[in-house]
Amino acid sequence: MEARLARVEKQMDEMAKLLATMENRLIMIEELVRKIIQCLKYQGIDENSEPSRPSRFPDYQEMSDGAPAVETAVHTINRDWFKL
Repeated sequence: MEARLARVEKQMDEMAKLLATMENRLIMIEELVRKIIQCLKYQGIDENSEPSRPSRFPDYQEMSDGAPAVETAVHTINRDWFKL
């Protein structure tokens, strides 16, 4: 009987540790979401913003002789991809 009680207590301890780990991960995820939303708002993107003209990002051409890549064109990024 005591051995069974010890096993149950051990399982409860393991479950409590698992729950604490899950809570910590949830807190980290919530903090990351808050930071992402803050960054998007700083860039002028939020839940209520109208679909906007996309931002730009450069296209680089790799050089065959090992020289650094050179910007050859600028493409667009759809900012609405970042909406949550």
